[in-house]
Amino acid sequence: MSSAYLEQPAHNDLCANRLLALLPRAERARIAPQLTSVVLDVGALLQVENAAIEYVYFPASGIVASTLVMPDQEVTAAITGNEGALFCDHSLSSLGSSLTRATVRSAGAAWRMSFDAWQELVPGTETARIIAAYNALCVYETQQNAACCLLHDVESRLCRWLLHVHDRLGQSAIRMTHADLASLAGTRRTTVTLITGSLHTAGIVDTRRGRVEVADRFALEASACECYGAIRKKRAEFEQRFAGDPAIAAE
Repeated sequence: MSSAYLEQPAHNDLCANRLLALLPRAERARIAPQLTSVVLDVGALLQVENAAIEYVYFPASGIVASTLVMPDQEVTAAITGNEGALFCDHSLSSLGSSLTRATVRSAGAAWRMSFDAWQELVPGTETARIIAAYNALCVYETQQNAACCLLHDVESRLCRWLLHVHDRLGQSAIRMTHADLASLAGTRRTTVTLITGSLHTAGIVDTRRGRVEVADRFALEASACECYGAIRKKRAEFEQRFAGDPAIAAE
């Protein structure tokens, strides 16, 4: 794996990761000593497919893509930002290795802890209940992505992924190459160039080398398929469920 990320404080507040923010205060404090802050550089490999899982990651910023490596290209199965975590599913231990490759697509920072420590600390806790619900949500999103690829055209899929990225970054400028966007939408880079060119002409995005800036968020949502709204609704329901749970002691 790449060593292109350096250890340094990512953020003083663990609650910058929204999944960590949902954990009971006492349980978050219990796992905090096991968390190490890291900087995520674009292109850094956090996990290689078919290799043993070493760490669980909780991004505070940036985006990590989980991809399936196909013979002629990588296809994005999911992206993770400050709303979630990577490799927090305890059932992964039974596989012995990761099925996907995890690569930083947008620079940021994260906390990580060893997968072994996570396996020891979490079972039987309230955190385990929250993580189980989060993993179920990820399965739902993966299923929605699969249906989307079958039912919806490339342009609406690309618009949906741009919205997901925009939500996670919290800023208009999306620093991703056309190759990155092609992996997200499951298409060719030349197709992405044509679509982003069309969106640029319509005033929906502003495209420059290595960057796409959302110029008209409302129009971008109108151009995306209904999968965007469905996934966003489920994620909001998940966060509202546990944020309002009396068993969770808020910060």
